[in-house]
Amino acid sequence: MSRDDYLLDPRAPVDPEIAALEKALAPLKFEPGTPSERILSAQPQRPKKVWPLLLATTAAAAAIWLWLNWPTAELYPGCPSRSYVAADTELEVRLGDLAVITLRPDSELEFVHWREGEQALFRLKRGGMTADVVPPPRVKPRFFVVETDRTKVVDLGCRFNLLTSPDGTQSVYVENGAVTFADEFREVIVPAGARAELRPNPLAATQPGSKLPGRLGTPTYLTASPELKRLVERYDDLRNSKDPSRLRDLADKLNSVCQDRQDTLPLWHMLQDGDLLVAKIVTDCMFRLVGAPDGKSPNRLYPAADWLDFLRAEVW
Repeated sequence: MSRDDYLLDPRAPVDPEIAALEKALAPLKFEPGTPSERILSAQPQRPKKVWPLLLATTAAAAAIWLWLNWPTAELYPGCPSRSYVAADTELEVRLGDLAVITLRPDSELEFVHWREGEQALFRLKRGGMTADVVPPPRVKPRFFVVETDRTKVVDLGCRFNLLTSPDGTQSVYVENGAVTFADEFREVIVPAGARAELRPNPLAATQPGSKLPGRLGTPTYLTASPELKRLVERYDDLRNSKDPSRLRDLADKLNSVCQDRQDTLPLWHMLQDGDLLVAKIVTDCMFRLVGAPDGKSPNRLYPAADWLDFLRAEVW
């Protein structure tokens, strides 16, 4: 190879053939830097957007599956009695288009009968449920009824929750409207936002399997003061006391802590307990909180029924 070779001396005349070969091999020319540097310096390719489509497809499939597999049951007038058990998930029971019952997990409900225009009756055997009943006039008050082994809830047009516990405690909480809640000795009215509870007889713990009557408590609003709730609970303990003076002293204490219009709920129930002095104390308290039922000066003892109509229309 001569000294005038272009490959050895760039100053030598260019050989046309070598120049053509050089041009053809240029894409394979060595680039400085490590392989990782050359890779990282390359422009990244934008990934294709497949996730939105995949998520949308998955959500649609899940919705279809839930629609096909969601546990529901339909009832109709005159249909035979049957039982429903919710194991690990909620179970929805529909009373036509008049009510929807949501049975909580680990609960059992018996449908007894549906007599059109008269009554729909259920029995909650264990656990808890929520009932959402179409309000009047479509569904008349007292049409929808749920019993337990110790209590009865009668719907007055509302949405309510009924819970039973293995220790015998049973409670109702009302979200809309009102219910009556009763045992074999007493009936109370529970409006929206309030709660009432039946507690087991303390002696029942010493006598397994006994059916000793529990104590149905006076309802209070969830927003009531802790002191009011404590005094109402104490009042319930003394309702059957053989010493009326203790009941009157407690009524005086309740009068001093009642400050809200909704505190008339326990006061109205105390009005019916048969002690005239207690009735006078709680009536004076209700006059102070909401005035007289007829709008006139409070100069007499009004019947409990008059108070109830007024309180349900104006306060509860």
